[in-house]
Amino acid sequence: MEPNNFAEIEQSPFDIKKEFFKYLFYWKYFLAAITISLLISAFYIRYTSKVYESTAKIKILDKKDSALEMPSAEDLFASSKINLENEKELILSYPILEKVVKSLDLNLSVYAVGDIKNGLIAPEAYPFTVKSRIKNKDIFEMEFRVELTENGIEVVDPQDNDKTYLFNNFTTTKTKHPLPFNIYNVNKNMIGLEPYIFKLTSTELSVKNLKKRILLKEIGKESEILAINYNSTNISYAKNIINELIDTYNQDGIIDRQLIHKRTIDFVNARYILLESELDSIEYDKQRFKQANNLVDIQANATISLEKSAFTEGSIFDNENQIFVTNSLLEELAKLNFELLPSNIGIESVTINNLISIYNEKILEYKKIIRSAGPNNPITQQIEGLINDSRVNIIFSLQTYFKQLNTLKEKQIKEFNKFDDQLKLIPANEKNLRSINRNQETKEALYLFLLQKREEAEVSFAVTEPSIKVVEYAISKHIPLSPKAQIIYLGAILLGLLIPFFVIYLIFLFNTKIQTRDDIEESSFKGTVLAEIPFFDLDEKEKTFSNPSDRSIVSESFRMLMSNTRYLLKSEKDSSVILVTSSIKGEGKTLTALNLSLAFASLDKKVLLIGCDLRNPQLHKYVNEEKDQKGVVNFLVDNKLKWHEWTLKKFNKHPTHEILLCGSLPPNPLNLINNGSLDVLIEQAKKVYDYVIIDTAPTLLVADTKSILKLADAAIYLTRCNVTDKEILNHINDSSKETNLGLVLNGVGEKNAYGYSYGYKYGYGYKYKYSYNYGYGYGYNEDKD
Repeated sequence: MEPNNFAEIEQSPFDIKKEFFKYLFYWKYFLAAITISLLISAFYIRYTSKVYESTAKIKILDKKDSALEMPSAEDLFASSKINLENEKELILSYPILEKVVKSLDLNLSVYAVGDIKNGLIAPEAYPFTVKSRIKNKDIFEMEFRVELTENGIEVVDPQDNDKTYLFNNFTTTKTKHPLPFNIYNVNKNMIGLEPYIFKLTSTELSVKNLKKRILLKEIGKESEILAINYNSTNISYAKNIINELIDTYNQDGIIDRQLIHKRTIDFVNARYILLESELDSIEYDKQRFKQANNLVDIQANATISLEKSAFTEGSIFDNENQIFVTNSLLEELAKLNFELLPSNIGIESVTINNLISIYNEKILEYKKIIRSAGPNNPITQQIEGLINDSRVNIIFSLQTYFKQLNTLKEKQIKEFNKFDDQLKLIPANEKNLRSINRNQETKEALYLFLLQKREEAEVSFAVTEPSIKVVEYAISKHIPLSPKAQIIYLGAILLGLLIPFFVIYLIFLFNTKIQTRDDIEESSFKGTVLAEIPFFDLDEKEKTFSNPSDRSIVSESFRMLMSNTRYLLKSEKDSSVILVTSSIKGEGKTLTALNLSLAFASLDKKVLLIGCDLRNPQLHKYVNEEKDQKGVVNFLVDNKLKWHEWTLKKFNKHPTHEILLCGSLPPNPLNLINNGSLDVLIEQAKKVYDYVIIDTAPTLLVADTKSILKLADAAIYLTRCNVTDKEILNHINDSSKETNLGLVLNGVGEKNAYGYSYGYKYGYGYKYKYSYNYGYGYGYNEDKD
């Protein structure tokens, strides 16, 4: 058998256009699914509480930094030593969150009851003042229903079998009750409106829930800024929690540092009292020491004594010099004889210096006279007398002066010894006084140091730097975090596409029926696809090719089938026998055989259509004839009869077209087909007609058609979209070995593809179970007209 030569199409592994139109055929299901998804999404968005995101940013300050200290060069170039992970744990620590819970009274949440959803109310929007009275620390959750009525406050306790409490005076504080909260300051304008739900939780559970909902994020790897996120259905409620958390954490750090400063102040004050007492004692000891040693100032006294001692020592030295000079001069006078005496040798006596000057003058005068007058001259002798007298006077004066110097020396030595004794006592006094001063200075320095530290601690306590810098307090986005309408609608559209796509994909995946021509060409079938017959949603009369000049889609599709069938015939003969069959019932072979014969007749060819489905004939229904009218069965029983007399011309516009019906149903159709009479019938018909078309039984159900195949020049197998199983193509391949075979795909484009029977209900008189594992349970029940 030659492969299909009519349209050799190069098939790609995946044809996206084909797949697109394959699914586009079910566009109504996609549209319905998208519509339903969008409606559900709109309902969900309308009645789902909107969650808003609130965010604050804080910068963690280094605890070692001080506002009173200038940063060093090392601080300027050093990297941050702040561990943000530690700070996160501190912010979300139980003590901090517990303070937030108690400060904002988060143990109690108030919800306004709605028709579908309940809305969380921020405390500032309460129509009353409510305070929780939770004292025990057990983990619990309680819920109460509160309604403001004309009669007062009505509280329903579901935990106590819906027990109702009524407070007529619009306050619970004046009545003894077991409720874990108090209500007062009721806004009378809110009476009669929607009820409220009070949800109470223990502090521990409230802290745990709060910790789960707070999210801390670092702004960057090198950043010291943390972002605090809290999502809630109430923006004001979320802002209050974030801002309170920031203030609580900051105040907690301030209190910690204030405790350090307070401890410093207390310590300094205690040491200050002790040092003050010790300084008083030191001052008293110093006073007594100075009084005992006649000291005003040790340094001044030492200076004076040292100056006096030095002056006395200098005087003694000068006096010693005078004694030495005086003594030397006396010795010189004893040696010299009429010689000059040294003058101005340092003797401080004016009288002696004058005597020496006079003496030297006389010596000079004596030497002048003696050179001129001689020694015996009376003038010379007179001058000698004067010189001797002057010498005596000088010696006497020197001796007297010498005595005076010795006396002065003794006085000076006594004075020097006095001051020397004072100087010898100065180191001991200075040591003692220095020890006293050193002790005093040490105590005073410590005293001043402690005073300074106390002042610093008091200043630091008063102006304690914060733990954090608030970059920005809580800011809420007015676009809901959830539900996000755009994403939900987009998801709804996507879901509306995916659900029908997935369902259709599964249907295609598990559907083993032939859908399109591509299924045939992609299968193992090796024959020719003659034509694709579209699905006709028409009346029975409109389905037939009754008018040769008709240009309807019915007519054109069968003209195409007729043309391709002629091509299928290997050679042009005077007469050709064409067998039309199918594999199973319901594939439209009878109508196809009828229209194919009419298509050949439209070419003015003599055509005979033989109804040879001896088990379930259907041809008579299309020509409005009785089922039991004489036909093929009668001739097969007795081939001497004249079958020409039984042919029918039912189409006036096709004068060359004749039909030979099946006739009465025989009890043994297979035996009749194989008795040789059918061969005679075909041979006789070929002599009269150009084309003999035989409508036969399905090949997969009974063996009748296989016995007829040898008589045909070509066989046309009918398959039907969504009816014929793909596995049946293997069976058709086996049949193609016996004759020249072509395939027709019927029912293309059928809207109600699944379960469509095309109006054929085969009811053969025999029940066959054909073991091809196709899942068909063929039961041929004879129709009862």
